[in-house]
Amino acid sequence: MKNQIILLTIVEAIFVLSIITMPAMAGNTELVAWGCNGDGQCNVPPSTDYKDMGGGGYHSVGYKSDGSVLAWGANNYGQCNIPPGNIFHSVSSGYRHNHLILTNGSVLSCGCNTYNQCETPPGNNYQKVACGNYHSLAIKSDGSLDSWGRNIYGLLNVPSGNDFVDIACGDRHSLALRSDGSLIAWGYTGYNLCDVPPGNDFTALSCGFHHSLALRENGSLVAWGENFLGQCNVPAGNDFTDISCGGFHNLALRENGSIAAWGLNNYGQCKAPTGNDFIEIEGGGLHSLAIRTTDPRPVPEFPIILTPVMTIVAASGIIIYSVKRRR
Repeated sequence: MKNQIILLTIVEAIFVLSIITMPAMAGNTELVAWGCNGDGQCNVPPSTDYKDMGGGGYHSVGYKSDGSVLAWGANNYGQCNIPPGNIFHSVSSGYRHNHLILTNGSVLSCGCNTYNQCETPPGNNYQKVACGNYHSLAIKSDGSLDSWGRNIYGLLNVPSGNDFVDIACGDRHSLALRSDGSLIAWGYTGYNLCDVPPGNDFTALSCGFHHSLALRENGSLVAWGENFLGQCNVPAGNDFTDISCGGFHNLALRENGSIAAWGLNNYGQCKAPTGNDFIEIEGGGLHSLAIRTTDPRPVPEFPIILTPVMTIVAASGIIIYSVKRRR
């Protein structure tokens, strides 16, 4: 979206952002998966109304437009035993566990609970939940953070404040985005994981096992942390709209609906399907997922860019080590 710059008031900007840049999900969709399939995590149940998905270590979760959730793949910890009879608002998948937010803001969990990572604090004031390996992180309705599970490296010592709008969990580190567009990280400091890039122009974030990825307002990418497998060698360009980290690889969605992938590719998890019809992406442990639309992609009559006078963020679902955001 680089053709024309339009200056807007705050009210106008919120309205235009909501009607132009948010992907339309009303039409038919297809969820596809590729990469490691040793536990059937790429055997997607057929459906034409997937809205979002989560990639776990060796399992996958699909969120449908009616609020129902399906799970498939490894189930050795009950991570695919989704509580039946519920209408969910969003889903987050960790390495061996899931969190599902109900429409009333309460959270249901399933899967590995070795370190109480499924013992969600009571209440119905949760807006977003992210799953790491052995810990979990959440944003409350007042914009503050809460965390539970294994407390190594100070993972549960969340930063103070009521201005958080997005979160992500790695194996032993956590990452959060503030409403002013800045990042903050805590937990394991190896690989410089907590040395976040400076700036107040970030709109999305995601965590891999030992690396992190962020999207800037201008559509460019930045990554930091472990880079033994090239997972921090981001592709050039400023046409990216969405990001997601797998365990040791990354996915990024371009404005034209195509997918870029890089990092560990031992199971073909970076061999993204071709096409320009993708609207959602998710990285799993050693596999990848994406949603494509079978309807024509909506194209605004005049693409816009919001000037950096303000930052507007809209939230959506999360995956194994990451949380993602639509621009």
